[in-house]
Amino acid sequence: MKPGIYSEIRAFLALSEFGTQAEAARQLGVSSATFGRSLLKLEKDLNQRLFHRGKSGLSLSLEGQELLARLRPLATEMAELESWLRQGTRKPQVKLSAGTWTSLFLANGFKTLCRSDDPFDLVFVPTEARLGIEHRQVDIGIRGARPEEGNLAAKRLGQIGFAPYAAKNVTDADSMGWLCLHPDYASTRSSRHVMANHSEAIAAYVTAPRLMLDFALQGVGKAVLPCFIGDAQEQLQRTGDEIEELREHQWLVMHGDGRFETHVRQVADRVADFYAARQGVLLGA
Repeated sequence: MKPGIYSEIRAFLALSEFGTQAEAARQLGVSSATFGRSLLKLEKDLNQRLFHRGKSGLSLSLEGQELLARLRPLATEMAELESWLRQGTRKPQVKLSAGTWTSLFLANGFKTLCRSDDPFDLVFVPTEARLGIEHRQVDIGIRGARPEEGNLAAKRLGQIGFAPYAAKNVTDADSMGWLCLHPDYASTRSSRHVMANHSEAIAAYVTAPRLMLDFALQGVGKAVLPCFIGDAQEQLQRTGDEIEELREHQWLVMHGDGRFETHVRQVADRVADFYAARQGVLLGA
């Protein structure tokens, strides 16, 4: 193996997991430029064109797809090696991934989920991408659907509701345009709902879910938000009923073997208890 190719393969696998170059670079803690150079270097080292480059970003070529298939078994071993190396210098880590809204919700229970005397560090990984729990990139994931992968274990946490919200200081919320996540940026079910029903009345597109909340607070437009987010904002008001077609279950997902690890089980149980005590908040009741 050529010197340095480890980091290039790591970048290649990260792109396949996180979907976009920007997100993969962020997860690896490197700049987009450095990340891009790693991918170019890998193509040069292997003398193969691994990607198609277009306006919407990178997509795997046939050669890239073949390389990914060959590297998948290696990905698990690399993740376990990195985890082992990390644990040799600091406390064990339990990585928990969730989307923007769920991360904000869990932040309210941080002292419940993470305690000062814990023999491990709890690491929050907020992302809209579905991280590879099967490859142990994270230990626990909160998802909006039950996983289909056979090597994952899941527990249903409860239902969440969605409703439209606007700033309280607007005079005519009904005539306001809508805020929507741009389709090029990990579109959510709520954004797809807005596109399907209000495509002619979009006030602004944003590139991250959190921006919809910020824009709504500034009176730019209406936003479809989880009830546990919108109802918690004193400066927002509901502009309609709960959108029943968006109601969804949230699932706590773990690796089939990793769920038996003591620290992972402790965090998973705390998350489940936190949700159980807040079912009404989740549904906006």
